[in-house]
Amino acid sequence: MRSNTLGSRAALAAAAVLASGGGAAASPLAFSNTADSERFRPVARSGPTPVASVTLRLAQPSNVLVQFSSGATAETTRGCPCSIRAFLRMDGGAPQPVKRINLGAPGAVDGTGHAHDRQSLDGTLVFPAEAGTHGFELVVEQVTGTSADLRIYYLNLQAIAFPR
Repeated sequence: MRSNTLGSRAALAAAAVLASGGGAAASPLAFSNTADSERFRPVARSGPTPVASVTLRLAQPSNVLVQFSSGATAETTRGCPCSIRAFLRMDGGAPQPVKRINLGAPGAVDGTGHAHDRQSLDGTLVFPAEAGTHGFELVVEQVTGTSADLRIYYLNLQAIAFPR
């Protein structure tokens, strides 16, 4: 007979939904999703650029799986080749590096018929968290190049609690 580990995990996640004290109910999932192709977040030439955030309320200590997906573009090759690094952070703490991608190399658009260089920007990180309300944020930073026209499209950020 097979054990139902998915059912066990669902039961644990359901336990996290119980309210702690008199506040709003805890939630095992928080997400932010932008599916509109006309909406984007520009990436600053220097310094970190926060692009998405979610808040998750935990009824008990948990490991929180934070995942993101998006598309990054160099609208022109001016100031490139460039690279962008993606970070995740919890509660405004130190950004944790997750992924780095290259964008805007002249060969990526010259002769290809594509107007822009597009790359997938996605990643995952697990944060240990105590009971309470926690904020998770996706931050990007241009680490090489001087482009003024790097953009992040189709942002999806989610945090899923797994009680310990």
